[in-house]
Amino acid sequence: MKKIKSIDLAFVPMGGKFTMDINEAIETTKTINPKIVIPIHKLDKDFNDFAKELIGGKIKCYVPEIGQPIRI
Repeated sequence: MKKIKSIDLAFVPMGGKFTMDINEAIETTKTINPKIVIPIHKLDKDFNDFAKELIGGKIKCYVPEIGQPIRI
């Protein structure tokens, strides 16, 4: 993944078991360094914690709400 460059948008599957847990998602996101990241799969408090970890960096994080569109 470190060889991947210039990612505009990344969808990061989170939730544990068959997807990444919050720590794996944070590490992966920081490694691939996209301009924008959207956590997907299991909506829970981890999504907000994930977004908080990215505050202050150059990565914009959009946390989806069920049934609501996201404008990028």
